[in-house]
Amino acid sequence: MKLSLDEYDKVLAIVPGLFQFNENEMFTQAALAITEDELFLYDDNAPAQIMGEVYHYPILKRIKLDDIAMALDEKIVRNIQLSEMGRLNFLMEETDENILFYYYLSDKKDIQDFIKELANCGIKTKKRKVDLSPENL
Repeated sequence: MKLSLDEYDKVLAIVPGLFQFNENEMFTQAALAITEDELFLYDDNAPAQIMGEVYHYPILKRIKLDDIAMALDEKIVRNIQLSEMGRLNFLMEETDENILFYYYLSDKKDIQDFIKELANCGIKTKKRKVDLSPENL
């Protein structure tokens, strides 16, 4: 089996996690990639096309790095269901929209490398704790 990702030749770093592709849908397995000028989100749950031994994954969402005001690496506290997860929260420049990408703490080393690439591409990054206890949701 081989994997084929759209525009993979541009990717500087890629990490697995969970992302909500459409409003009011559940979060699903995803891959977040960074290039010199964009973030790519791939649906890692299922390939869009299988041709022989090649599983093809298209880019489902693109985010221009110029549109990102800041990236927050958030440690989730006070939520048992999310105790094994962290979150990348991308604050957008012109809108109130946030892009949320959840990752497994077991992938923390890859996440740190991804955050370094964000900083190398000019995105301001910051760590913080976020209280996601049920009474705060």
